[in-house]
Amino acid sequence: MQRSVFIAAVILLVLYIIALGLDAIPVHQTGLDLAISSHRLFAWLGLAFLLIQFILSARIKSWEINYSLDRRLADHRRFGQIGVTFLFLHVALILTQDITGAGFILTTPRIWGIAAFVLVMTAGAMASLHKRLGVRYETWKSVHLLTYLGFPLALLHVWPVGPTGQWYWMGLGATLGFFVLLVHRGVSIYQLRRQPYEVVDVQRENADTWTLSFSGKRVHYNPGQFGHFQLIREGRRSASHPFTLASSPTESKIRITPKESGDFTKTIGDTRIGDRAYIDAPFGSFTYHQASRHLLLVFIAGGIGITPFMSMLRHMKAQGIDRPVRLFWANKHERNLLFDEELAEMEAHFSDFRIIHFMSEQPDWMGESGHIHITRIQPYLPSMDCEYFLCGPPPMTRALESQLREMRIPRQRIHREIFEL
Repeated sequence: MQRSVFIAAVILLVLYIIALGLDAIPVHQTGLDLAISSHRLFAWLGLAFLLIQFILSARIKSWEINYSLDRRLADHRRFGQIGVTFLFLHVALILTQDITGAGFILTTPRIWGIAAFVLVMTAGAMASLHKRLGVRYETWKSVHLLTYLGFPLALLHVWPVGPTGQWYWMGLGATLGFFVLLVHRGVSIYQLRRQPYEVVDVQRENADTWTLSFSGKRVHYNPGQFGHFQLIREGRRSASHPFTLASSPTESKIRITPKESGDFTKTIGDTRIGDRAYIDAPFGSFTYHQASRHLLLVFIAGGIGITPFMSMLRHMKAQGIDRPVRLFWANKHERNLLFDEELAEMEAHFSDFRIIHFMSEQPDWMGESGHIHITRIQPYLPSMDCEYFLCGPPPMTRALESQLREMRIPRQRIHREIFEL
């Protein structure tokens, strides 16, 4: 699905809810009474944006070409903040009504509403503050799942209510939508659990980077795509983590190359041959198949962001595709490099392939030093009329994308991959 189409659908839904809410408010009300009477409108707007969160996180593979993961995650955060704001306004107006009216009355619908509000606010606070608080990814994700309990409790609180039949149908639609998403997720999990993969090789690439190889059901994917991985080690199943499928689609086994950079990946070296895994793939649209066939491919990687490019290069070599490629790879130090021998073989194999390294923290490096900037790669390109692929730390990737846009490179020739949870 196109992102623009989804955003348009969200706007139409919001306008429809606002129209229903305004229609239900008595025309003679003004001031504080008018604001208080809007509490139901804010409740439904909050629920609508909460349901949108479930849609955006449903792992619908057909979306991937036109609605990339990083943009969906950005919309997920943005819409989540909007939804929490509406729910907070709803509660604030209810409390104002209690203070100015007959006082607080505890009813069964209110109990459901209070429980839903506490669960959703807890999940929202954890999503916003988990990095500052240093909360483990697994803990944050588990708390985030509270919204799946909070949503049905909220429905019990608000549906069916109101003087018009439209609210009834709104509640019915929200309930059915939530049920469909739960079934979709449940079926996906069931299918994954039926066909686990096995770790068949664990290889250290450098001091903090490993390559894991998996055997199991053949996955049909494009080079550069990623999957969600759950490792089962010593009988314990990890949370799901996204990793690039660093192997070529022509290979029988799946390979990933994680770097020890988080709570989970710091333990990646503890993985043993024979461990099992659940792999949900493929996802993403970061592949050279999206590029024009007659333009030079410019790959710009930062650190472990080299992995999707390795998948693409491995596929090109296996398929005998000899396209002109410039690979710019930024690292802190030469010791952070990976795949030296394999990349050297590729330079010899392809007729027009060149690697340019940038080292930001190695004073004795004889090549390019410091950070990558688009103006610094221009001398290595015959022209700026190229297809650009960016993958690395989010600040670097966004900065390079901005620089390309400033140079009037068409948006459709700029492709990026950002993993930022």
